[in-house]
Amino acid sequence: MSVKEFKKEEADKLITRVQEKSVEILNNLDRESIDVCNFLTSEFNRGDVTKNYFFQFVFRSFYRLDNAGLSAEFKVKYFELMQQNRSLESIDPVPILEALNEILTLKKKNSFQFSFTTKMINLIDPSYPIYDSKVSKAIIGSATSAIGDFDDKLKDYSTRHEVISKTYAYVIERDFFASIFAEFDKSFPGNRLTEFKKLDFIFWSYGKLL
Repeated sequence: MSVKEFKKEEADKLITRVQEKSVEILNNLDRESIDVCNFLTSEFNRGDVTKNYFFQFVFRSFYRLDNAGLSAEFKVKYFELMQQNRSLESIDPVPILEALNEILTLKKKNSFQFSFTTKMINLIDPSYPIYDSKVSKAIIGSATSAIGDFDDKLKDYSTRHEVISKTYAYVIERDFFASIFAEFDKSFPGNRLTEFKKLDFIFWSYGKLL
């Protein structure tokens, strides 16, 4: 079943399922991914990412930008947008999506890059959840790609992301995952991740297990 809006009863069921599978979920994660995430945050905080090519290489490799059929022009623009938005208190994904949509892929097509946009914003603001197929499968119940034109896709993905965001907030506000966070820290000591960032990993791992 695909969730179209946040509902407390559905969130409670999801939370129970994650709690029941918490050991398996944490065992499905690896230290390398945690360390890369910390590295990216550290390098991002050092300064201008448009001039930090090692940071760009690691980011592209970690999030698989180089496997998405995107042009060199796209990747340059992507990190320019990351730099331009880094100081904003609240980031609107729409202008980013519009700017990236204007750059043709290697197959000479426009592309709606919602997941990569959320990954950009998440690095700037870890309380902004990453959207990808695994997280969508875990929380929404579906990982299918949105269809239609730009506005259709924007509406669909924005609705999904809102459900994910409200689920994260609900989990953290009610402290539902206190024991899972504690076990996370035991499994990955010194991880330095925020609770929001831990949720990215937890729900991604859960979605991968489904």
